[in-house]
Amino acid sequence: MYFTFFINIALLSLQLSAQNTFQKRVDSLEQIIATFPDDTLRVSALNALAFEFKYKNTERAFQLANEASAISKELKYQKGLLKSYYYFSILYREDDKLDSAFYYINKGIVLAKETKDSMILGNLHNAEGRLYKIRGNNAKALEAYQKSLIINELLGDNLSMASTANNIASLHLELKNYDLALEYAQRAESVAALINSKRFQAMALSNVATAYSYLNNNEKALEYFTKSLNIAKEGRMTQGVVINSIKIAKILIQQKDYLKARKTLEESLQLSHKVNDKMGIAESLQYLARISLKTDDLDLALSEAKEAYNISLEIGSVGNIADMALLLSDVYEKMNQPKRSLESFKEYTQIKDSIFNIEKNKQIEELETQYQTAGKDQQIAELQSKNELEALKARQRMRMAVIPLIGLFIFILFTIYLISLNKKYKRTSEELTVQNNLVKKQNSQIEQSLEEKDLLMHELNHRVKNNLLIIENLLTAQIAQLKNAEASDILNESKKRIQSIALIHSELFASELPDMVNMKNYLTKILETNLKTQSNIKSIIKVGDFALNSSKALAIGLITNELITNCIKHAFEANQQGTVELIHKMEGKSLFLEIKDNGKKGNKIHNSVQDENDTAYFGHQLVKGLCRQLGGSTEFIFQDGFLARLEIPNA
Repeated sequence: MYFTFFINIALLSLQLSAQNTFQKRVDSLEQIIATFPDDTLRVSALNALAFEFKYKNTERAFQLANEASAISKELKYQKGLLKSYYYFSILYREDDKLDSAFYYINKGIVLAKETKDSMILGNLHNAEGRLYKIRGNNAKALEAYQKSLIINELLGDNLSMASTANNIASLHLELKNYDLALEYAQRAESVAALINSKRFQAMALSNVATAYSYLNNNEKALEYFTKSLNIAKEGRMTQGVVINSIKIAKILIQQKDYLKARKTLEESLQLSHKVNDKMGIAESLQYLARISLKTDDLDLALSEAKEAYNISLEIGSVGNIADMALLLSDVYEKMNQPKRSLESFKEYTQIKDSIFNIEKNKQIEELETQYQTAGKDQQIAELQSKNELEALKARQRMRMAVIPLIGLFIFILFTIYLISLNKKYKRTSEELTVQNNLVKKQNSQIEQSLEEKDLLMHELNHRVKNNLLIIENLLTAQIAQLKNAEASDILNESKKRIQSIALIHSELFASELPDMVNMKNYLTKILETNLKTQSNIKSIIKVGDFALNSSKALAIGLITNELITNCIKHAFEANQQGTVELIHKMEGKSLFLEIKDNGKKGNKIHNSVQDENDTAYFGHQLVKGLCRQLGGSTEFIFQDGFLARLEIPNA
């Protein structure tokens, strides 16, 4: 009987995965609900159908989720109930009832922890992050997203990882943490590319591009917006094509490439008209008008700006209306129509004032809502219970006539089956059961211990890295206020040492092997970080692809940082072209590290190793001390530049 049941589930899953349209998926799910009497299968189909209707028919979605919830409670089917809670949170969020959405998120998180359903727990924390972001509580949103990401990584759920990492990147963009936004967006892109998820890959590339644009790197921003656009076209994601086209056009306008920008916007406008995307039409026309204004085609600029203004009025986009009023004011001013220019500018200021007042009132309403949440949650729970009870009673009445006969027939067959098995396998079964339970318990304890350890190590490395970045930022702020050049140099060197330590925790966080660091990645990042602002110095990197434990890797990283800093600071005259070469290899039972430059100025370590007041003296002592700590030897050679050679035992 159970074999047939699982075969049916497998066949139905294949049938559903083969459907590509909404209506076909709905028809298949409704066929399951009508055909299969098994309660748990019916619950799964009801929940899946509720998910299909979540954006198209909210009322129908609520009915389906209510029925699934009622049956799950009757059967004590926790997995079905957990999914119902998750879908309730999404439905209430889309209905702009955030208190109710939070209520079901919290219930779902509690139940997911009780049932140890990590996958749905990760999804619930991701949904929780979105709710906090809507509420404007970015700190709580980031905390929820991080919990979701950790769970997804432990489960190896790449699709959820891509989604959550994209959400974290978007949040960091809003918080103006552009380096962190770039890090998470790149992470989301690599995972999405791995599983060939075009949607999340396009989204991640767009976030990468946005971060680069805020970092004033328009070349990189244009490159990644173009990649996102190509993937959106490949995946036939119309909205993604329009959005990326407009962002590309903005950069082209900044670069004064008006011809290419106009061509891009005209394609965006044509596509927006094709799918009746009013917002896309308004945005495309707005930037076409800006190009016309910059190229002094004032009649065309006025026509495009007016059309964009009217569409913005039609869709009720207050922000766009304000932007277009200001643009019209600029056009009228250039057309020598000061009266109309002033009228448009007054409209712009009035709209901006009203937006400010709306935001202020919204904040006040949010504060009031926090004090009313408890009472509302209770009312929602009572109403939900009533709805679930009514659905349950209706279902019980429908099944009352047939269930007794079916139950009796199943009971007789099952009893005969159990008696026959009991005579033959009772003793063996009991022994195997005891042994199996013992093994399961031991395995569960081991797995739980390993998961907790890995989770704690990941979290520890992540937090240490973030704390070091905070220290680095504090040093940067302190340096900016110092007027003493010598003090600034000392703090800058300290900041680079902290960067080296932060990088190792970043590598440990990303590493799949506990307490092991990929030296090629680590040393390359140290060299690139030091040379980031040195356009006159080229780098040559020859590092073997191997890993070392974190303590040895950290010491080598600090040595590398000191020697590279010395080369940059003392080997070259101002603006002199030069090369710094880094070699790190493993031969037999020894590690070899070489750092050399071709500077003509001479090397500070050579000139000041005896001067204890010189900052390079401390760096020299630090290099020798770290090498001695590793049981290694140092050699400094000064001929056609500077060469530092270290040999370290790799026991």
